[in-house]
Amino acid sequence: MGAATVSPMKPLHHLQAKLLEALRDVPEGGYSLEELRRAIGASYKSQVVHHMEQLEMKGLIKNDPDNPDNYIIFNEQEGSEEPFFFMPVLALASAGKGMDNSHHVIERIPVRSKMIPCKMDDAFLVQADGDSMEPRIHHKDFLVVERLKSDREPLGQIVVCEEGHEVKVKQFTRSGGSIVLVSLNQKYDPYVVTNPDNFRIHGIVRSVLFSKL
Repeated sequence: MGAATVSPMKPLHHLQAKLLEALRDVPEGGYSLEELRRAIGASYKSQVVHHMEQLEMKGLIKNDPDNPDNYIIFNEQEGSEEPFFFMPVLALASAGKGMDNSHHVIERIPVRSKMIPCKMDDAFLVQADGDSMEPRIHHKDFLVVERLKSDREPLGQIVVCEEGHEVKVKQFTRSGGSIVLVSLNQKYDPYVVTNPDNFRIHGIVRSVLFSKL
C-alpha cells in the first residue's frame, strides 16, 4: 500500500492536532478512550470520538477497507502508513453473568497492528485484575486473547476461562483427570475445577500490553 497524501486544508482544531500526535505514537499498551481524553486535554470522551471522526473526514486517518476496526494513519516522519486497530475490550465479568463476547464490550482502544500476534478477527482484549499472574501479568495490564477455535486443550498455556459465572486468567493444566488452574504468583494455591461441565475456555493469552497506570 503506497503512502497517503493529504490535500492542503485549514489548520486543525487544537484537539485534533493533539489527537493525531497521540495516535502517531500509540504505546505498546494502547490507549483507552479515557487515556486519550487526558492526553489531548478534552473534557469528555465523546470529544475524542468526535475528533476521530473529523480526522477521518479530513483524510488524516482512514479505515482499512478489509476491516472496519483497523485504522491507518500516515506517518510523516517515516513516509509510510502504519495501521492500528481499535480492539474490543471485554469485561471479565458483568453482574454475575460471566463473559459474553457479544454484549460485554467495555470500549475499544487503539493498538498497533504489529502488537497483535494473531488474526484480528480472532482477537479481543481483557484487562487483568489482581496480582495472581505476576510476574508475567500485572494488575490492569491489557491482554491480547485469541479465541479458542478447536477442541484441543491448551495445556500449559495461560487462558481466559470461566467456571459458572466467575471469569479467571490462569494457566491451564491437568492433574489426573481433573482440570487445575494455576496462578504464576506462588502465594496463590492451584485451583481444581469442581464442575467441568460448567467450565469454559474463552481464549488463549497471546501477548501482554503493559498498562501505563
